[in-house]
Amino acid sequence: MTGRIFNNRYQITERIGIGGMAEVYQAQDNVLGRRVAVKVMLPQYASDAAFAQRFRLFIGGHLEHAAGDAQQRAKDQTENAHHERRSQN
Repeated sequence: MTGRIFNNRYQITERIGIGGMAEVYQAQDNVLGRRVAVKVMLPQYASDAAFAQRFRLFIGGHLEHAAGDAQQRAKDQTENAHHERRSQN
């Protein structure tokens, strides 16, 4: 799996763990230029459509949470920079 690229974006660098339903890999996000975790469903579950749907919903929920956190961090950084400029004047 190391070296494989998913979605023309995530290049797998190493496996960092395995759980009951998936393997977790460290990857390089070639769009944002940062390290990320990629969760890959175990092959024995791929043919179970109901399981695959639950897996997608589970992952999707985590992505929405992470996106919200990233938006809040960006907002906080913008506000901090604005306050720093105001205090310098």
